[in-house]
Amino acid sequence: MAKRAMWNHWEKRSTDEKKEFVELFANNIKAAYIRKSGSRFGERMISLMEKQGNKFAKVQVKLIKKNEEEVSADFFLLKENLEWKIYDVVFEGVSIVRNYCRQINSFLDKSSYEELVQKLKQNQNK
Repeated sequence: MAKRAMWNHWEKRSTDEKKEFVELFANNIKAAYIRKSGSRFGERMISLMEKQGNKFAKVQVKLIKKNEEEVSADFFLLKENLEWKIYDVVFEGVSIVRNYCRQINSFLDKSSYEELVQKLKQNQNK
């Protein structure tokens, strides 16, 4: 997900920068979508549909919140080295990767990679 979110800026980064960005990106996702579970995720998750090919899969789920409100989510997976990895999650039609990609690329068009890292670190410390 981190690589896809950084899009064309990914190849410009060194191996160490990529590792650092992946960690910061993962922490940012955890803070935004997992730790704040009450607002994003439901109390229950119901699998609606699974579609799997050789290398790609899609899992559609319904999340039911405490107030019985239902939220849809689609998980997109990629098979690498016999292991399935999530490469995007779409909540109510909004792609996490596409959303972060727009934000990151807009930021990098105006600022440096180092400033992006600083901002992600600041967000992580909140």
